[in-house]
Amino acid sequence: MIALPQHTTITCPAMIGRDAELSVLGQLLSRAQGGQGSTALVIGEAGVGKSRLVAELVFQAQELGFQILKGGCFELDYALPYAGLLDLLRAQLSLLTPDAIAPMLGPLAPHLIGLLPEYGSLSAQPSLSGTIDPQQERQRITQAFMQFFAYQVRTAPLLVILEDLHWSDEATVGVLLALARRVSPWPVLLLATYRDEQLRPELAEQLAVFGRERLATTMVLGRLRYEQADTMLQAIFSQQRPIRGDFLSALYSLTEGNPFFIEEVLTALVAAGEIYRTADRWERRSLLELHIPPSIQAAVQRRLDALDPQTRQLATLAAVIGRRFDFDLLQRLTERNEAELVRQIKQLIAAQLVVEEAPDRFAFRHALTRAALLAGLLAREQRLLHGQVASAREASVAGRGADVIEAHASDLAHHYAAAGDWARALPYAHMAAAHAQRLYAPAAAVEQLTCAILAAQHLGQTPAMATLRARGSMYDTLGAADAALADYQTALQLAQQHDDRHEQWQTLLAIGFFYAARDSTKMGAYLRQALDLARQLDAPLLLGQSLNRYGNWYLFLEQPREAIRYHNEALAIFQANDDRAGLAATHDLLGVTHIMTADKPAAYTHYQSAIAIFRELGDRVGLASALATVALRGISYYHTTTVPVEDGYAAWVRDGEEALQLARQIEWRSGEANALVYLALIHGASGFYNLADQRSRAAWNLAQEIEHPVWIAGALLARGGLLLDLLDYSAARIQLEQALAASAGLGLFFTRRVAGYLALACIAQQDLERASVVLADLLDETTPMETQGQRLNWLARAELARAEGQPQLALQIAEQLIASAVHAAQSEAGCVPALWQLLGEAQAALGQHSAAEQSLSAAAAGAKRLGLLPTYWRVLRSLARLYQTSGRRSMARNAYAESRAIVATLEESIADQQLRLTFQRGSAPLLPPASAAERSGTANQSAMLLTRREREVAIRIAQGQTNREIAAGLVLGERTIETHISNILAKLSFTSRREIAAWALTVGLARRVE
Repeated sequence: MIALPQHTTITCPAMIGRDAELSVLGQLLSRAQGGQGSTALVIGEAGVGKSRLVAELVFQAQELGFQILKGGCFELDYALPYAGLLDLLRAQLSLLTPDAIAPMLGPLAPHLIGLLPEYGSLSAQPSLSGTIDPQQERQRITQAFMQFFAYQVRTAPLLVILEDLHWSDEATVGVLLALARRVSPWPVLLLATYRDEQLRPELAEQLAVFGRERLATTMVLGRLRYEQADTMLQAIFSQQRPIRGDFLSALYSLTEGNPFFIEEVLTALVAAGEIYRTADRWERRSLLELHIPPSIQAAVQRRLDALDPQTRQLATLAAVIGRRFDFDLLQRLTERNEAELVRQIKQLIAAQLVVEEAPDRFAFRHALTRAALLAGLLAREQRLLHGQVASAREASVAGRGADVIEAHASDLAHHYAAAGDWARALPYAHMAAAHAQRLYAPAAAVEQLTCAILAAQHLGQTPAMATLRARGSMYDTLGAADAALADYQTALQLAQQHDDRHEQWQTLLAIGFFYAARDSTKMGAYLRQALDLARQLDAPLLLGQSLNRYGNWYLFLEQPREAIRYHNEALAIFQANDDRAGLAATHDLLGVTHIMTADKPAAYTHYQSAIAIFRELGDRVGLASALATVALRGISYYHTTTVPVEDGYAAWVRDGEEALQLARQIEWRSGEANALVYLALIHGASGFYNLADQRSRAAWNLAQEIEHPVWIAGALLARGGLLLDLLDYSAARIQLEQALAASAGLGLFFTRRVAGYLALACIAQQDLERASVVLADLLDETTPMETQGQRLNWLARAELARAEGQPQLALQIAEQLIASAVHAAQSEAGCVPALWQLLGEAQAALGQHSAAEQSLSAAAAGAKRLGLLPTYWRVLRSLARLYQTSGRRSMARNAYAESRAIVATLEESIADQQLRLTFQRGSAPLLPPASAAERSGTANQSAMLLTRREREVAIRIAQGQTNREIAAGLVLGERTIETHISNILAKLSFTSRREIAAWALTVGLARRVE
């Protein structure tokens, strides 16, 4: 550990979360530089980042050559006329010699010098304030300030800043209003900041004039969002990965995203040694509690000192109640009359400690305010007060119905536990936990279940097995694997000790499901025990659940037919018993089995049934899982060798995004990682590289945080596939080698997909020996082409054969893959573009040019129809080479030109400059340079066939908008939009919206919207 200075202050080295506001101010600055003045007001609570934003703007202004005039108002300045402006003047005059002061102040210098006693000797005439009417003097002073500012802009554009206007006097705001009304033709940006919650009524009225007269651009700074707080901590501690969730959640809960408070709490933790510096990085001890910063404790204490004793007592009691408290409970506790209690609460509001949320409900302005109040209490005092609060709350809800009691169960459990009354805490904790589980709030459920377990232990009881198992499930949902397994194992031991076979079955099933993400061998062992026990119990519904879970294990082993047999047996049981939840779960598992094999249309049918029932039952976990998986029904990095359900990229992504939002709403972190991985796979395969990059990075960070092997491997695969698409073979291989290591123990179901992409990366690097080794353990002549992983392995084996100079073997594999593709015969030719591309390239290598052209043309048509731009440009390149070989130079040029246009479109979707440069460097040698005529041309001439309105519609189709959205955006009727689309299809000889979208992107008519 490195010793730090005693008073180390933690500050963020970068401004976080204010890019949009800084951009707006930067634009105003540019306008001022061009001679067009304006005013901006920045509003926000203390510590939210107003001064940091101002500092960033000052830096920009200095770079542009602005002169900076800056002043501030202070807490007692409301009684001093022009105090803020005089602070600005003093700062400026302190830099000058006495002889230069009067000229700088301008022609009306005496009126300004008269306000500055220390400079009175410089005035050639006495102050006029006592010789004329005060109103006239005020006007002259205002005019003097106007002339002063006008005088300054003669040499450079001007940035005038006045901070903390909430402490200013009315005269200062009057001058600012006058300046705002006159500033338009001057090269000036006038910027003022203030806290709206601390405005006196007279100032609020004055400042309202800025809005009524439209004199200013107003921006309100909010607190940082959770992910922005994460970014802030990463910047402070120079950490690339996200901050651990337990620490970040606790810190964010206490500070609520106020940047200054975050820095202050971190400073307090450093001072206490909870966060410390080692030789190369910051470390922290196990989180026990967050220290209240002395600065905030002192600030709260100063405000309390100004209150009478009874009001201070009321504040403390309210803090014990919670962040929010209601009037009736306070009155019940204090037994004070309404008028007296209202008076005291108004004092707390005036002291900036409390805000009114509703007529009968109040809240502490900030969580740290409440925490500071609690920190001043002895432990014994807190126990006594918590007991009083609990009794009063219980009396207030008695006899008001089960729903009302349940709604307050969490509070009652908390207060009784804090009071040490465990007997009363226990039933309320169970009630609150059940309520939290129904609301899909796993963190709250863990808190209440823990309270119930502690209560049982304090009462000398053994915690209930169901309680431990329930907490294990909630821990697993939150990604706390070690804690989850510990609870499951304890519950299983207790069930065995008590010979509770039903509880044993439930816990065995839970542990088996737990290992699904970690160890397929252990998964199978536990699920087999659960299945055997279910058959012994002679309970059909339990048997159905076990059959489903055990069947799912067979999918992990890549034995889908066995999996389907078990799932169908379960389906019959649930149908016979009309069990809706069982039916939904079974359709879900049948769906994933089909989608991970090769029958996406069948999978889609099962998922439509599962999703409908999950929605009917309000099962948000099941719904999120089903939506994430059904999103893979199209083409993704997982699924390039099977017939897709052709409802389009927008529909696939829509389901994936709904899954992501659901998982976040219910705090299901592994479900969130799942959705992120699947979205990355879908975005990448369609060429939305920036989205694929964002989603795969987020998935990797989250999977690492929750230590989830499946999604660690999945995120690495998604990034590896993306980097392979971007032609960064070395980086792709690194990611995929790591993914292969991460998937060890997870079963062939996961390993095969990773190995297939790793082999392709090795082939791209010409490391054929490594590619052969990777595939050797996975393929032999008996390996079927049934699952997605098997088919991807065979695809890689065919590419290896081509690279080894064995085109006949590659052709044979391609033909078998196409023949074994379910539904291929019933679909349009080329509906699996990757397979037709493989077939065509093998045929070309064998000199079968006519067959190769037919296959590659089918692949191109399929890729274009599906919007798979990464595949499309590569197929066009292969066609161009085929045309060259047969002497059709014009056709070759056109195919190369279209391929280059697609590559340019894909480049636009890459926000990361290094990734874009890598793609540019990788693609350049693969395509001949454009001709001069092509470089000077505009978009494809086919665009000229369309009217302006038809081109607008085509652009919006490429952006993924529905007919209704297009109609709303263009202010037209939906039928009119349908007519325009029909015209576009006819003019361009297209048959689908997807072709319109791909064409609009290819010819540069539209840019990809992400």
